[in-house]
Amino acid sequence: MKTNPLKLYRIPRKVVWICTTTSTNDLAKYELLKDPRPWQAFFASEQTKGRGRKGNNWISLKNKGLFLSIVLPDVNKELQNLIPIVTGISVSKAIEDRIKKISNKDINIKLKWPNDIYLNNRKLGGILCETRYHGLINRIICGIGINLTYHPKEIEHINPATDILTETGVVINSGELVNPICNNIWFYLLNLKEKRTDIVTNFLKRDFLYNKYIEVISPVFMDTQNYISKDGIRGIAKGIDKNGALMLESYGIVYRLISGTVSLLKEPKKVLRSSI
Repeated sequence: MKTNPLKLYRIPRKVVWICTTTSTNDLAKYELLKDPRPWQAFFASEQTKGRGRKGNNWISLKNKGLFLSIVLPDVNKELQNLIPIVTGISVSKAIEDRIKKISNKDINIKLKWPNDIYLNNRKLGGILCETRYHGLINRIICGIGINLTYHPKEIEHINPATDILTETGVVINSGELVNPICNNIWFYLLNLKEKRTDIVTNFLKRDFLYNKYIEVISPVFMDTQNYISKDGIRGIAKGIDKNGALMLESYGIVYRLISGTVSLLKEPKKVLRSSI
């Protein structure tokens, strides 16, 4: 009987805090050159070159947010699209539990496929997962950015954006979230394949896009050998499949997408649904 290697780890095995860095993902990549073990966490008070997907700039003012990167063990290729999903669920639960403990308030954080975190219809944070190769060893670096105590004017150019303090009146210290997030992710990665149904169910409860009319720019289609379309595709979001792919219904056909940039649109009178 084989022992699941995840059970051998103390989660996280190492936590590193730094006052200022270019980005915590950059810091994690550098530290991996010296120590390639998974389940290391790196967080900072400030990032000078924080980034999101597609290289977009991520505002990371000092002591205003959670700027965290976690080194995860590699997973089977078929399951890699679940990592941002698992991370989003884990981050949401950690924040909700912390808010409940501090203020006894219940909040409901939503997830916008593939990597955005929303609260009250405004963007609260995001996730950036990158693969790092260290010889024959692969690691996934999962970067997490959450707005905690921004003044509305500091993020007014990001529309629509918000932070925990504005929405709840609660101040959370970023360090209070590190261990809960790591342990939540660890729970799902332990026997990830067997937990896919639970992950999909949890995501659907938080699905910001479900049954909404959307456009996906530069979509990567799973069912056509990862074909990348130069054009966008529009349709109705129908949740995710067991591998984390977005299911998009367009003119009665359900497509599965593994990547793309999503925008909400006003639904036309001639709907693209197979049924109403």
